[in-house]
Amino acid sequence: MGFKYLIKLIFFVCLLMVAFVRNETVAQCGCASNTAMKSPMNLIGISESGIIAKKNLLVAALYRLNIANSTLSNDIKLQNKQSLEIHNFYVFASYGLDNFNSLEFNISYAYKLHEQYNVKTSGYGLSGFELGLKRHLYETELSDFNVNLGFGIKAPLMKAKDIDTFPLIIQPSNGAFGMYGVVYLQKSLANLKSNLFFVLRSDYNFRNNVDYFVAPAIQGSFFYSKNLFNEVNAVIGLVSEYKFKDKYLGQIYENSGGYYLKALSMANVLLGEFGLSLFAEIPLYEYLYGEQISNGISFGLMLSFSKNFNRRKL
Repeated sequence: MGFKYLIKLIFFVCLLMVAFVRNETVAQCGCASNTAMKSPMNLIGISESGIIAKKNLLVAALYRLNIANSTLSNDIKLQNKQSLEIHNFYVFASYGLDNFNSLEFNISYAYKLHEQYNVKTSGYGLSGFELGLKRHLYETELSDFNVNLGFGIKAPLMKAKDIDTFPLIIQPSNGAFGMYGVVYLQKSLANLKSNLFFVLRSDYNFRNNVDYFVAPAIQGSFFYSKNLFNEVNAVIGLVSEYKFKDKYLGQIYENSGGYYLKALSMANVLLGEFGLSLFAEIPLYEYLYGEQISNGISFGLMLSFSKNFNRRKL
């Protein structure tokens, strides 16, 4: 595949995702954005190339804690004190169908605790799952630049409840079916034992069972990874996301949508077939429409296991 053709293909994919997003001028509520189902692999990038080799299996379990304790109107902090804790649990699996395609599956569980005016409310349960395919598109002769494309479907494992009685912010699932598309770019810097990553993802959701439209979002991430020792590497990065406004009963939900920029740091340790990752996310800037609780800070860890089924027993 020629490089010019590849660039045109990437541009077309990005344009198609944006077209889906702009089909209804709306998105995910900033306060409800944590209900979005996104693969933890897009958060921490466990695989160097993004494609699992043929007949290789990767399984990972991830825990992520998000803590938010401020309310924003645009980028102004309000005195309306409230707090939100979200405990997310993910199980992720990726299997290499061949050396160019890998199948991915992700299922998540959430526990949420919200407090305002000394009143506590909570919600918990299975959020949903993702099933997708990742395709290797382009690689230079020196294998120092790679491009991969991913796409898939999202499905809830719980129906949404009436948001007038149970705000979406405390529901473990948004109850919406959807789809996503992802473009991955990787540049290797062999002389520095480093890698550069750029990930662009777009999510589109359909209306859920209570006629709430959890609107699209576009996320761009840039990471720099550095090999510190044979089994240890560190990652730093920036993650930005833009959310359009939601709709409820056909009307725009004003307290939704916005954009943010956050920093991510991570340490990875690989011991044979096992891996351990620790990460943290800190918001740098947030602009939320209407009045919404902030995204807050996040911490987490992941345990992974990989297995090569190509090996033959002697």
